[in-house]
Amino acid sequence: MASDTIKSPPPPPPRTSKRPLSEISPNLPRDSKTTGSKKRRNSLGFEMASIPNTFKSKIPQIASSSGSSSSSSSTSSSSSTIPKGMLSIQERLKRKSAVNLNFKSVQSVVPSSTSQLSELQEEYYSLNESYKRLAQFLENQEIELNKLKKIFKNTYYKIEKLTTLISEKQIHLEFIEDEIVSFVEQEEKMTNLKIKEHEMKLNAQFKELEFEMMNELEEAKKFDYTDLVESVDSLKKKKDAMRVEVDELKEKVAGRLNEEKEMFETELAKKLEPLVEKKKTVQLELESRKHAMQEVTADHDQQTSNLLEKQNAIDTIKQEISKIEQIMNNYQSTRRALEADLSEVDQELRTAMAKDTEEQKEYDVIHSEYSLLRSKISNHDNHRRILENSIMEYQGKFRVYGIGTETSLFNKSFAISTPPSFIIDEFQCLVKSVLKGRSVCVVNNYLPGGSIVVNSFKSFKSDKSIYQCISVKQGEVCDLLNSNLSVDSLFQHQQMIIDDFDQFKQVVENLDSTISQELAIHIVSNEHAKFIVVDSSRVDIGEQKDILVRFTKSSLTDFLGALLNWIYKNCSTLFLYETKDQESISLLNTINSIDSPSSNTK
Repeated sequence: MASDTIKSPPPPPPRTSKRPLSEISPNLPRDSKTTGSKKRRNSLGFEMASIPNTFKSKIPQIASSSGSSSSSSSTSSSSSTIPKGMLSIQERLKRKSAVNLNFKSVQSVVPSSTSQLSELQEEYYSLNESYKRLAQFLENQEIELNKLKKIFKNTYYKIEKLTTLISEKQIHLEFIEDEIVSFVEQEEKMTNLKIKEHEMKLNAQFKELEFEMMNELEEAKKFDYTDLVESVDSLKKKKDAMRVEVDELKEKVAGRLNEEKEMFETELAKKLEPLVEKKKTVQLELESRKHAMQEVTADHDQQTSNLLEKQNAIDTIKQEISKIEQIMNNYQSTRRALEADLSEVDQELRTAMAKDTEEQKEYDVIHSEYSLLRSKISNHDNHRRILENSIMEYQGKFRVYGIGTETSLFNKSFAISTPPSFIIDEFQCLVKSVLKGRSVCVVNNYLPGGSIVVNSFKSFKSDKSIYQCISVKQGEVCDLLNSNLSVDSLFQHQQMIIDDFDQFKQVVENLDSTISQELAIHIVSNEHAKFIVVDSSRVDIGEQKDILVRFTKSSLTDFLGALLNWIYKNCSTLFLYETKDQESISLLNTINSIDSPSSNTK
């Protein structure tokens, strides 16, 4: 066909000031060599495809007749009168194709092309329908994207306002802190000056007291001791009298002894033999006398020692008397000084109490501002946690919170020094999903599992809650609520109904204290969902990595594999992990990139 040799035109260029087709005169011949044909091609905006002159049409030619020959002869004769380049009415009618005459001959050619056209039309319609569907889907996605952009902008503006407010409050607190520090420094300087003044005063008072004591010492030296000297002299006289009495006794004893000796000697001379026994008696009496003499000497020594003691007592009495006189002389001055010091201390106490009341008022104002700011920050944290939880739910991935890692690695990261209560509060929005009938699991190797269970139970506490606890060690599964009996099937073991929160807390803490070097699994269930805590904080790093690997690979070979597979399919899972090496980080990144089946089903 002729259409097979025509090239498809290129896309039209931008509109120019060329002459439109309507301005071409129909009187001009189409095969003329004038500028009309060129103008027509240029007016379409592209070059027309060249049709070869040797093209043979498959449409049958019109049968020539006598009428046509006669009309041609008449037109040829009349064409001499028409200007060159203009066609007469007859020639223009002649050039039109006789459709009615040749319609039956053309029908034989049409069926082959109509089938192709119908196929093309069907393809066109199908492509048009798919295009419409895709365009509608694209429009809906653009509308949702615009909504999310508006939400993001509003949230971003709110966050910016809150950050500016927090920065202003921080600047205000820093300013107040600087004022307090400067005030304290001034108070310290004033206190130091007062201490120096008091020190100077005390030094002056000490010098005055020293001068007074020196004067009193000189007066004490000039004190009259005549009475004491007289008493000492009288004692000395008594001592001399006692010595005289002792000498007299000695003389009496010696005279009597000599007399008796002479008498005994004379008698001895007379009666030597009969008086031998008497001599012994006399010797005994002599010894007794000597003993009496010794007693008298000891009594003398005792009297001498008593005299010395009395003299020492007199000296001590003299010292006490001097002290009492000194105290009596300094009593009035000391009392006045103490009263003055007491009044100064009382005045300082009153000023300190007045300052304390003022500082207490300032503290109350600052404390009220601090509590208001803290409540605002807590509200901001709650809104931030709700927004972050919504974003992570929209992403539909397994959540990973890292301990001691960079902030860009996981959904959220915490420092080692972060309080455990703050970390637990960060995923309480996820825990509250239990109230909506969605099971939640926390796989943890950092915090004690019992504290996570107790602090999280407050978020979804209900009347019909059940607690279960099992442990896994070297492939053996034990029920910690039922005397460490073995467990074979999931969730089919001892249950404890939670009636009293304090009792529940005590049971969990007692179980948590008995677990050592084993994997603990805490399960809290209600009518619609479960909250599971897989505590691997007491096992070594190899078993912790094994749990991460087995979570990504569904293996039902043992109890732990079946439990992890159930958690993978049915729970919104959070991994709270302290990353200790690069392998753990890569495993957690892999888990963080996996879509959670439970979020997809919701």
